Amino acid sequence: MDGNALRELRRSFGLTQAEVARAAGIHQPDLSNIERGRELRPRMLDAIRDAMYSLVPPSVVLDRHREELRRVLTSMGVKNPRTFGSVLHGTDRPGSDIDILAELPTGAGLLELAEITDAAHDVMRVPVDILPDDPRNQHALASARSEAVPL
Repeated sequence: MDGNALRELRRSFGLTQAEVARAAGIHQPDLSNIERGRELRPRMLDAIRDAMYSLVPPSVVLDRHREELRRVLTSMGVKNPRTFGSVLHGTDRPGSDIDILAELPTGAGLLELAEITDAAHDVMRVPVDILPDDPRNQHALASARSEAVPL
């Protein structure tokens, strides 16, 4: 990602330079210089991008990256990913997470769940909580299953 892509992302989210600079902990004139092409380390560009994502509701991010998320989850053996909770109901706010109910690969344990969750976060850049659709989770699943819709 370069400064131009950063500017386009900021604009697509309807954010001002002042909002993003404040969230990233930098001065607005510095962000302006970055957007105009000042060279930065990729890590700093990633930090600014992540600050931007922290300012928008996760539902907006999901709309933007839905297909990519679906591809990543499928490549990891996840089946039938569905969203539920605040993103589904339109009550999510910046800082909310994306709740996903999904069937994990056979034999997947906590380590695999963590890897899948990390991969989903890498795509979404916002918190993601994956609830395995597994008979052992009956209590937690009752509410999620009643409202979950496909990604």
